[in-house]
Amino acid sequence: MRDWLKPGGSIFIADYGEQRSIPMKVAFRFTVQLLDGVSDTQPNADGILPRLMREAGFIDVRQLDRIATPSGSIDLLTARKITA
Repeated sequence: MRDWLKPGGSIFIADYGEQRSIPMKVAFRFTVQLLDGVSDTQPNADGILPRLMREAGFIDVRQLDRIATPSGSIDLLTARKITA
């Protein structure tokens, strides 16, 4: 995604993020992890996505919002590509 952005361009991502509360952890475990497996989904539940975005070369990584859903918390994230 970074390669497709112009310098200074922004990316927006909505994905399962860190499951901070007990209700959200339970919801995530008995929906997403039950269907997709713990090994595939635990990094998201631990909040890995902002770190991965930084490691991919994005700057100004920040969370815009967190939305509680019946299957767990969804994080809305944004970041920018470094200007050349």
